Amino acid sequence: MMSILSVLLLILKYTGIILGIILLILLSILVIILFVPVRYSFYLSGNKNIDMDVKVTWFRKILYYHYRIQNSKKTTQVLYFFGKSLLQEEKVEEEEPQNDTVREEFTSIEGKIKDPLPKFEEKKNTYIKYTKTSASYGIENKSKKIIEHHKKEAPSIQNIKDTAKDLGEEVEEQVDEKDSFGIKALLNYPDKSEVLSYTYTFLKKLILHIKPRKFYGEVEFGLDDPSHTGYVLAGIGIMQPYFGNSVTIKANFEKKIALGEISGIGRFSIGIIIKYIIEYLLKKPIKQILTLYLKKRKEDKNGIEFEE
Repeated sequence: MMSILSVLLLILKYTGIILGIILLILLSILVIILFVPVRYSFYLSGNKNIDMDVKVTWFRKILYYHYRIQNSKKTTQVLYFFGKSLLQEEKVEEEEPQNDTVREEFTSIEGKIKDPLPKFEEKKNTYIKYTKTSASYGIENKSKKIIEHHKKEAPSIQNIKDTAKDLGEEVEEQVDEKDSFGIKALLNYPDKSEVLSYTYTFLKKLILHIKPRKFYGEVEFGLDDPSHTGYVLAGIGIMQPYFGNSVTIKANFEKKIALGEISGIGRFSIGIIIKYIIEYLLKKPIKQILTLYLKKRKEDKNGIEFEE
């Protein structure tokens, strides 16, 4: 009896040790995934041609991704995991034909088109003279009949307005009845200022964590519309403090242009990003909004339905 019990205890002991080792390995893998940073680097140069180079690595190149564009023509993309290639492709755009060749082909085609034009003009004039008098009477009668038919069948403008008004009222009533906590409810939410404040803080922390540690840029740009150029420049001005003095951006309001170069090196941790997201979702106003949204969705699983 004692021998059987000792054997069972021995089995349980080693089973517990094995399970503990497996659990420790799984926890170690989870910690590595969450807190070993993902490193990235990028380079972009644009003038007449575009050169771009993007690299993403994780845990001493266990995961390695490389994307490259050379002279706007050659594109290379590779992906490795534990040294095994999961993706490897290369594309080269065909060069456009030379201008002289295109001009010669266009000239020969143009000559072929111009040759039969005089004969075609003669036949066209003869056909127009013959059909103009015989067809005008029939076309006139048909057009009058079509106009009279549409006058009888077409609804009046007032009827169209009434129908559109009734449809709009019906849609609005059903949206009010089955609104799954959409924009209207969000606009009526009392703590909008707190929601905006928490959202701004969350986005700021996220950007500061993901943004490159080293960043350099010297860019000149201009859009078709000078006002659009001004809007983009204003948006860049808001982000400028996050990148320091290593970035120089000039706006050209006179012509459409895009040239310069940008490069950067950075890293981020998946665990930190998840932490920021959880902290944001646990804030009281955000939590209330999510609770109300899920409650509405549970009441109306299919969303807004329109009666027939």
